[in-house]
Amino acid sequence: ILTLGLLFKETRSRIRRLSIFALMLIVFQGLLGGWTVLLGLPKAISIAHACLGQTFFATIVLLASLLTPGFRSDQERDNGVGGLALLTTLSIYTQLILGATYRHTGSGIWLHGTVAFGVLFLIGLLLHSALSRLLILMLTAVLLQLLLGPLALFAPSSVWIPTAHVAAGALLLAFSTLLTARSTSFRSLLLPYLELTKPRLTGLVLVTSLVGFLLGVEDSLDFGKLILTLLGTALVGGGAGALNQYLEREADSKMLRTRRRPIPSHRVTPESALAFGVGISVI
Repeated sequence: ILTLGLLFKETRSRIRRLSIFALMLIVFQGLLGGWTVLLGLPKAISIAHACLGQTFFATIVLLASLLTPGFRSDQERDNGVGGLALLTTLSIYTQLILGATYRHTGSGIWLHGTVAFGVLFLIGLLLHSALSRLLILMLTAVLLQLLLGPLALFAPSSVWIPTAHVAAGALLLAFSTLLTARSTSFRSLLLPYLELTKPRLTGLVLVTSLVGFLLGVEDSLDFGKLILTLLGTALVGGGAGALNQYLEREADSKMLRTRRRPIPSHRVTPESALAFGVGISVI
């Protein structure tokens, strides 16, 4: 209903696209929830289901904020922390994935905790660069997580402690998403990195991977393996595209067809492109 209302009444394209994205998330999460029950709680699907729930919550919070008049102030827009805010958001999401992995597999707790302290460090850097109510809320949420995490380990029979721990993580992700949206814009920061992944070429690779996977199914389709295969293929393909543009940056700057790519057009530094390509390939 929300998506239909915005599609009919909202004129801003980014709001319309974000509402469609939210609808896709909730539909896909419903499908994963059904598969989780039907297939007896498979670990991969359960982890993906948990992460999609956090993503949907952050998306709805962002959508509500974008619909609020005066969402972005000049001070927040020009504070120069857009890249650091984005890195913080990605780190928080990685932490949530690791937390869901530990919850459903029992492994990776030390890595989950290490990333949590890394998030605390990034929030400290943000506080050093600029002070805002969102950053105070983020600091409160991550400290609450760091407090509730060990308590959940020492009280495994408790329901409220791990629930509060997950809720604090969801709030932290939502606050960080809002900070990223207020500190930068999709076109100026996110879109160049999306271009580095060569999305059309990567999309074609995903289609062929999907067809190959389906042709190789003999008995029942393993949705968990399918999701992990497509996700891994997308990350490796996108990373290869970014590394390719890093290696060919000198030649790209001399050709009319390629000089508008992110690195030759100076929208992304070569070092950032290299780190991005290596990072998503390793993941």
